[in-house]
Amino acid sequence: MVISAVIASVGRSNETLIPLTETLIEDGVEVLVVDNRGELDASILDDRVRYHRCEGFNVFQAWNVGIRAARLEGDDWVAVLNDDIVLEYSACSRVAETLKARTDVWIAGFDYERHKRLGLREAVGSFREHGIGGFAFMLRPESRLEFDPLFNWWGGDDDLVYTCRFMGGKAMVVEGVHVQHPPGGGTSSQHYPEVMAELGSDRLLLQAKWGKSW
Repeated sequence: MVISAVIASVGRSNETLIPLTETLIEDGVEVLVVDNRGELDASILDDRVRYHRCEGFNVFQAWNVGIRAARLEGDDWVAVLNDDIVLEYSACSRVAETLKARTDVWIAGFDYERHKRLGLREAVGSFREHGIGGFAFMLRPESRLEFDPLFNWWGGDDDLVYTCRFMGGKAMVVEGVHVQHPPGGGTSSQHYPEVMAELGSDRLLLQAKWGKSW
């Protein structure tokens, strides 16, 4: 089972980015960090971590870089991650093993509610609908799913899950495989408040595509 990970980073969460990459490497995951602000000091990264600078990309465009690379390389799964999360050791391999026989599942979310027992919960949307946490999940590259780059900073995760289900795939949260995300999150919005100006257009785009929004 070949697993890769793409981490979008604006260079403002090094205290979580470094241990996150170490956790992934220990799990045998090939790690790509995509710097979409051009402000990350790449020298802080382990030599085994691939680095790609794409200044000016939004978070969804940055993640697409890793998703497309995983598809080209024939990976079984790609983990799509924020840089401000804490992921449980062996989380990626546990998710992949749990869903080994479930080829109908194209998106697999980590458990942000931290259930004690392993289980599966079908997701109809993102975090706002008690579904996939857009800050940390896994995707099957062969599904050919990727983010709509017209979304700027919000709504792309909702759109991805809706598209998955529309195309006939399933999205599941793997309960018992934990991820921790800081309350409120939003590293980009905290350090770059100008991205909040895009919130309205993202909301309208989701409404136009699916007839519902937040």
